[in-house]
Amino acid sequence: MNILITGAFGNLGQMCVDSALKQGYRVRCFDLDSNQNQKVKRRYNSRCEVFLGDIRNTKLHSELLEGIDAVIHNASLLPPLSETQAELAEAINVDATRALIRSMEACSQSPRLVFPSS
Repeated sequence: MNILITGAFGNLGQMCVDSALKQGYRVRCFDLDSNQNQKVKRRYNSRCEVFLGDIRNTKLHSELLEGIDAVIHNASLLPPLSETQAELAEAINVDATRALIRSMEACSQSPRLVFPSS
């Protein structure tokens, strides 16, 4: 099974990645391109496919979803930032999630969605 994990390098995301790898799944990680995530990326580079970018960039969605059977969607803006930047939180947590779901529905074989919350 091929799994895409968004927000892969956050706390919950890394637990999802580690668990999926232990179970023998092929994992594609996606998270923001930041200094911290560049460091975390090195930990996973040899064991899974890693993409860095912005979940709001819908042009990336088709490439991210290619050959994917399931998506674990962790990408989000968390408190306290989400509470002080409401427009950004809505763009990431609502609009980008809707766009990702639409992209999933457009796949020839629509992947399953797991939408966890911490």
